[in-house]
Amino acid sequence: MNRKFLLAGTLFAIITTFAHTTWALSAANLYKQVGTDPSWQQIKAGGQLVLGHNSNKGVRGSKIIVNLKLLHRLEAAPGATNPIVRDIAIHTVGNSAIPRPDFARWSRWYQEDGNVQIFRLFKGETNVRNKRPMAARIEAYYKKAWKAGPWHEWTGEYTIIKPGGACIFQVFNNKRV
Repeated sequence: MNRKFLLAGTLFAIITTFAHTTWALSAANLYKQVGTDPSWQQIKAGGQLVLGHNSNKGVRGSKIIVNLKLLHRLEAAPGATNPIVRDIAIHTVGNSAIPRPDFARWSRWYQEDGNVQIFRLFKGETNVRNKRPMAARIEAYYKKAWKAGPWHEWTGEYTIIKPGGACIFQVFNNKRV
């Protein structure tokens, strides 16, 4: 299954298709931001995130509206319009196991628009849910464990806006495989 991820930012984007064609585009062409995002200082002072524990309140952020028509035209790989897998949870700086019904409460870090997943992490943010402040991240993960035996295939398409030093993909073994 092919997946698209949009990492939101403000300056520019590098778009790569499976054909290895690359374009430099203005982020303004790829998405529109509606509203504002609270600063990290406001979030920490506001009590929305509990230090040392998973928080349940969440933090809402600006709404990201993806230019799906342009994105789908640029990323014309097979499966580029596949739907997002439904049985996922997300991990943010404030909670490591957020179920789908609660995603909207965490829109500062994760959103979906059509079949595009939007992951955002802002400069200066740290992990607050445990004693590992440098482990700040936003990720989506499949909730079911894979069964031993069959091969499992995953493919993805990434649109990276305002890139920085980070890992955009990781694989874990559920110790049953």
